[in-house]
Amino acid sequence: MKRLRIVEETARVSGIPPGGRWWNQAFLVSWQGAYIIKNILGTVPVYEDGSAYFVAPAGVELYFQALDANGKEIRRMGTVTQITRGETQGCIGCHEHRTDTARFDRALTAMTRPPSRIEPLSDVPDVIDYPRDIQPILDRHCVKCHNADRRDGQTDLSES
Repeated sequence: MKRLRIVEETARVSGIPPGGRWWNQAFLVSWQGAYIIKNILGTVPVYEDGSAYFVAPAGVELYFQALDANGKEIRRMGTVTQITRGETQGCIGCHEHRTDTARFDRALTAMTRPPSRIEPLSDVPDVIDYPRDIQPILDRHCVKCHNADRRDGQTDLSES
């Protein structure tokens, strides 16, 4: 892991009363629409010892994506976290018990430096929009085989 991508999850008001439709909690990228907006804040470095130290915005839902040297996602945080103003929060890993405390035999590299600032991504929009950002990729690479006339794998990825 070389970097962490910081993503904010923001609620989108759908105008549907609670219990109105089962897909109100659908993923952002779906045929049903976008009900949870993902705001990509940017990335921070991860050091050789796996440590990262950065300033995060307070009062918002955040989750993190571990990226390899090519900027490709290798792991995603399965939950969200919120940080209050002035709070310092740590992470002990994905598979450790939440109430455990990390134990280190030496100082973490990230903690020997000032906290990183989140670096915005220049080639990625802040908010992923399905029709603008995703459908064109499917059109270029998938729709020739996955369409209404040719449903390879029983899947139609063309615009509906």
